[in-house]
Amino acid sequence: MQINSFVKQFNKYIQEQRLLNPLTDRLLLAVSGGVDSVVMAHLCREASIDFGIAHCNFKLRSKESDQDALFVKQLAENLGTPFYLKSFDTRPFAKINKLSIQKAARILRYEWFEQIRQEQNYTFIATAHHVNDSIESILMNLVKGCGIRGMLGVAPKQKALHVVRPLGFASKERIVNYAEKKRIRYREDSSNVSTKYTRNKIRHRIIPKLKALNPALEQTFYQNIQHFREATHLTNEALERLKARVCRWEGGALHIEIEPLRNYPARHTFLFELLGDFAFNRAQIYQIVETLNGSPGALYYSKTHTLLRDRTSLILAPKSAYHFESVELANLQQESIQVGMQQIRIRQFEYNPEQPLLFEPRKHCAYISLCKLQFPLRFRMWKEGDYFYPLGMKGCRKKISKLFKDLKINLLRKAQTIIVESNRRVVWVAPYRLDRRFRVNLKQKTKVLFMEMCETNPAYR
Repeated sequence: MQINSFVKQFNKYIQEQRLLNPLTDRLLLAVSGGVDSVVMAHLCREASIDFGIAHCNFKLRSKESDQDALFVKQLAENLGTPFYLKSFDTRPFAKINKLSIQKAARILRYEWFEQIRQEQNYTFIATAHHVNDSIESILMNLVKGCGIRGMLGVAPKQKALHVVRPLGFASKERIVNYAEKKRIRYREDSSNVSTKYTRNKIRHRIIPKLKALNPALEQTFYQNIQHFREATHLTNEALERLKARVCRWEGGALHIEIEPLRNYPARHTFLFELLGDFAFNRAQIYQIVETLNGSPGALYYSKTHTLLRDRTSLILAPKSAYHFESVELANLQQESIQVGMQQIRIRQFEYNPEQPLLFEPRKHCAYISLCKLQFPLRFRMWKEGDYFYPLGMKGCRKKISKLFKDLKINLLRKAQTIIVESNRRVVWVAPYRLDRRFRVNLKQKTKVLFMEMCETNPAYR
């Protein structure tokens, strides 16, 4: 009776979580040979799901790894389902890419699973994560420090990776009981017994003590996870409302207004949820919160992004926004040129004083006398000591650093400024000022080069 109940719960969980359509979807099962993945394969057979079995041999346990592969191959034959096997040189891959063995194995297996999924037309990849895996993940996250998302356990479905986890409802104990009552053979992974890894320490040392306090630990955690997931929906709604109030995208950067956050009661959590997506850690976020009442100018770096504490806002941009390689424009056959994150559109036209053309004053654009230019034009970052002769200042030269100071340009905007140069002379400090030496003479017929800097598309949003 318990066996039938377990199968019913398996089908019910798939339906409630909308993991897949058992009648039309095909699953590629990741099967190690351990009890969890082997039981998952048998349950899929009971549920009449169309599936294949994939097994990775990471060559980490010599003969034992090879015996696992043979066992899973035999399992696939017994269940009458396709079998896929791949061996990996995991240790050399980890060493070359400076990864832990666990992370290297994860990258290798998911890349291969996705390859097989596409080639063999499977709908999803299925892994055998269960309630105990979620408990271990939550405890690990709590020890390291986490927000509410760290309390959600292992997600039932990851759409982006085409991964589903149909055992998300079951405890380890119930999975083992099902295997014993059905007399399902499986293999024990000797590395699971070792307490060398953090997860195994939690599994073998911490969880037994928690179960002594609460024998129904798995059920309690499962219910807690459902509550946390519902709470996350409410939290996300509040986050989106606050984002709409304090955030805006400008020039390819995220601007977070400081004033509304100064006394906001959940400012730590808001910034943790917002900036966590850009690889900033908890310690940095506490420092950033402290600067809300401080002076401008502080900079914070993650692996991928930079955050600047400006006068009225926090400005978030990719690291690439603070550096770009110089490029050259050899002729005017191109209609645009990409300079770092910025795109500059280019076109030329004839100006005739007898048929006056009004030069429409627009932000981020320049009208340049083509006859005064020497090609190639160079587009580069500004550097200390750069100077030019600003339009409107007769004969006076000005350092570009002084222009930035006068205009109160922040560090990000400085970094995104493009110097357009002809024969080592500054033509345009884009997008701020044109050099007067290259202005158009409105009293004579001449060719005009029009340049316009386009707003960047914040693809990292």
